[in-house]
Amino acid sequence: IHPRDKQTVAYRLHLGARAVAYGEKQLIFQGPLPEKIELLADKGLLNLMYSQQIQVQRQDDKIFEISCCDDHQCKWLPVPMNTFSTQILALNISSCQGTLVALRYAWTTWPCEYKQCPLYHLSSTLPAPPFTAFITNQMPGHHSKVAK
Repeated sequence: IHPRDKQTVAYRLHLGARAVAYGEKQLIFQGPLPEKIELLADKGLLNLMYSQQIQVQRQDDKIFEISCCDDHQCKWLPVPMNTFSTQILALNISSCQGTLVALRYAWTTWPCEYKQCPLYHLSSTLPAPPFTAFITNQMPGHHSKVAK
């Protein structure tokens, strides 16, 4: 990997070294990851709950994708961002007519242009990192853990 912006990469490494090697616990060195995922199938929503505060810089209809399965065939479908607050982001999953089994974010080679990703930590310049999560239980109100 050879990013054009070496300063941001160096800054993230600097923050990571301070947090890990020097034990600065309150230092944020990674963008926000969802802590819990809640499926609200009756409303056509998937809620992502973050432990950090998030900043939505722009709406994006393609950076989140869900794996939707029907008749033993699964396909990845883009899902639009619906509503958000400082710690919850809702995705519109009404395009899935089958069973929702997984969610992924920014799972492409080049998911967004330079400093133009949709999600960032509220008080830093760190974007949310790519992730995948499996929806383990289809019971209403069940919370899934995020797989990193």
